[in-house]
Amino acid sequence: RYVLRLQEKYGVFVRFPKASNREAGDTAERDENEDADTVIVKGGKKGVQAAKQELLELMEYEVNSNSLFAATSANFSSPKSFNVEEFTIPARHLPHVVGRSGAKVTEIKDEFDVRVDLGRPEDGAGEDAPVSVRIEGSKSGITRAKSAILAITKEQESTVEKHIHVDPKYHRYLIGSAGSRIRDIVSQCVAAVDASPDPSVNASVHFPRGGADPDKVTIKGDAAVVDKVIEEINRLAAEQANKVTISVSLPVADVPAILGAGGSTLRKIQNDHNVEIFIPKARGNRRRGAVDPDATVAVTVTGFSDNCERAKETLLSKCRVTRSVSVPVKHHRALVGAGGRLLRRLRSELNVTVDYPKRSASSQSPTVPDSGKRIDDEEDAVEPVEKEEEGEVTWFLRGESTSVDKACDIVAKSIEDLVRFHPAIPGSGGFPPRPLFGGK
Repeated sequence: RYVLRLQEKYGVFVRFPKASNREAGDTAERDENEDADTVIVKGGKKGVQAAKQELLELMEYEVNSNSLFAATSANFSSPKSFNVEEFTIPARHLPHVVGRSGAKVTEIKDEFDVRVDLGRPEDGAGEDAPVSVRIEGSKSGITRAKSAILAITKEQESTVEKHIHVDPKYHRYLIGSAGSRIRDIVSQCVAAVDASPDPSVNASVHFPRGGADPDKVTIKGDAAVVDKVIEEINRLAAEQANKVTISVSLPVADVPAILGAGGSTLRKIQNDHNVEIFIPKARGNRRRGAVDPDATVAVTVTGFSDNCERAKETLLSKCRVTRSVSVPVKHHRALVGAGGRLLRRLRSELNVTVDYPKRSASSQSPTVPDSGKRIDDEEDAVEPVEKEEEGEVTWFLRGESTSVDKACDIVAKSIEDLVRFHPAIPGSGGFPPRPLFGGK
């Protein structure tokens, strides 16, 4: 079929020597000038040259692929042997070259289209005894297969297994959530040893699950990476040993503010002070959807002593405190009037709320009965003047400590402005002007 395609493609006649001529050497059935290993190509000059060139290229390919191609040109002989290369590897690496159930060596054979014969170590020979490896195939296939086998042995040469003892109480911290922390440790150590993405440069860490050696941690992999991982694990374990845990009692009502949206505020506190904060669920402190104002929750803070104290201060500063401010009754109506502009300012700018006791109906000014006078009786008309009220109203300001301090200063300044300007500049309905409330 190949000969027919060749003849049609180049418009030539191609004749291979008969097998009987090559095997028996029968000269009666061939021309005088026809040799047993000669291929005859007849036709136009260009067609003959092109067909000859394709035949030579095919022969070269078959030679490199170790195929016994029957016909060659007059200037080339049939190959008499396969390409073969032999070398040795240490006996201890033989199982890794073979793989589980021969999977690894089979993969090499299939990928590079070669034949691999592995020898066996002599009885009683040590693990360093040489074992022969014989590879047959094309030159390029042999070269790549040999490189793959030597890469396996090189990887095993650099692979070590070491054991360290780490207190079991630190294992959970070292492993992290779903193994995230130990994976990060290994990744950082691999990057420190070899920046290139070489899969052979790696390590695995095994933590015990009970048993006889509950504190025995096994690290296996590239020697340099294993040493780095051991160093980092020991450093983190020593760091944990120096950490303390303190408890902070916080009002349950303030927990949402400490957590923040999606836990953002809590994460910021942890990152700023390099601590871990655990807030238990405040079960049993809710009644009909409302939080008991007196309920507290014990929050634990873990880290270095100084960091824990600073985190504690930050947590307490986030708790809402209540402070009282005495406001003269004669200024109370002015401060809460005008739509409550001052109170809204404290709430929007400082997140501070203001509560004060509501005045009872009996405390309101009595209604003046109708005198029966005509409204157009101007000569008898008298402008009623309400008597100034005496006493004080207690305001309760609630919010974060620093915010409440600022709010107290604002209230005091507003009262001071009322005392200074109210007699001279009365506002609408007897109230002070809007700027006194921080309005625009």
